[in-house]
Amino acid sequence: MLLNYIKYKNKKVPVYLEDNKKDTTILFCHGINSSSDFISKLEPFKKTYNVVAANFIGSKYTQKPNPDEINIEDWINIGKLLLNSIKTKNIIVLGHSMGGVVALNLADDKRVNKVIMMSTVNPTMTENNSYSILKSAIAPTNFVSDVIGKLIVKVSEKFKKTAKLVESFSKKGVWASLLEKVILNKEYLDSLGELYSANAKKMNFVVGSNDAIIGAKHFEKYANELGIPFTIIGKGHSPIKDDPIKANEYLNSFSLNKNRHWWNRFVTIKKHKIEFSSWKDIDDLNTEILEELGE
Repeated sequence: MLLNYIKYKNKKVPVYLEDNKKDTTILFCHGINSSSDFISKLEPFKKTYNVVAANFIGSKYTQKPNPDEINIEDWINIGKLLLNSIKTKNIIVLGHSMGGVVALNLADDKRVNKVIMMSTVNPTMTENNSYSILKSAIAPTNFVSDVIGKLIVKVSEKFKKTAKLVESFSKKGVWASLLEKVILNKEYLDSLGELYSANAKKMNFVVGSNDAIIGAKHFEKYANELGIPFTIIGKGHSPIKDDPIKANEYLNSFSLNKNRHWWNRFVTIKKHKIEFSSWKDIDDLNTEILEELGE
C-alpha cells in the first residue's frame, strides 16, 4: 500500500494521511493486531476533519516484528512525533483498544482539544471473561491456569480460524510481550487509571454495546465515575467497523468545520509516498475470535 512515512530509530514508519482542507485533524491510534486500516470504512464519507492514522510497530505495514521488539514506549514516542507534526488549530486524538494507552500519554498536551477513548484499555477490563482467557493463555499463575492455558492453545491449534488466535494471543504470539507488560500488569493498568482521572475533562468514551473485550457495562460505569460523556456505536470491539456512518457523524461533531488557509499544510510530514507491503492479510480477526470466546 502506498503510504506516507516518518522516520523513527532510523526506520520508516508508515502513516496514512487524508487532507480534507480543514482546520481540524484527528490523530487515530490503532490497537494490537491492527493498523491504519481500522478506519478504512470511513473513507467514503464526507469528513469535516483531516486524518493522520498511525501504524505502530507490529502493524501489518511495518516489518514483521520479533515479540520482544514491540513495546508500548515506542508506540507512545511515535504518537508524539505524529502529534508534533500536526499544524491545524483543532487537534483531536482518538485511541482504539491498546491505542488508548498512546492517547492517554498525549492527552496532557495543550494542543490537544479532545481525546476520544474508543473501547480502550482501562483498569476495569480485568473484570471481563476475555481478560481471564488471556491471563490463562499468556501468564498462568498456577497449575490450574497453566493447564487451562495449554488447553486453549491445543484446542485452538486444531481449527484453522482459532489457530490465528494462538498466533497472536498466546505465549507463542507476536503480541504476547506487549500484552504481558501492559494488559496483564496490574500496576501498569492502575497507572493508566491515574491518567484517565487527570485528563477526564478532555475525554469522551465510545464503545460497542456488546464489547466483551473491554466490557461495555464496565466501561460505561467507569465513564460515569469519572464524569466522562459516553456513547454507544456498533456492537463489538470495533465501533468504526461496525457502524462507520454513525462513527463518522460522531467524529464530525467535534470538528470546527472550518477550512484552513489554502497555503497552510495540515502536517509537516513529507508528501512523498512509498509502497509498504503487508506481512499478514487480515487485521482484527484474532480480536473478534477472542471477543466471541469472552461472551
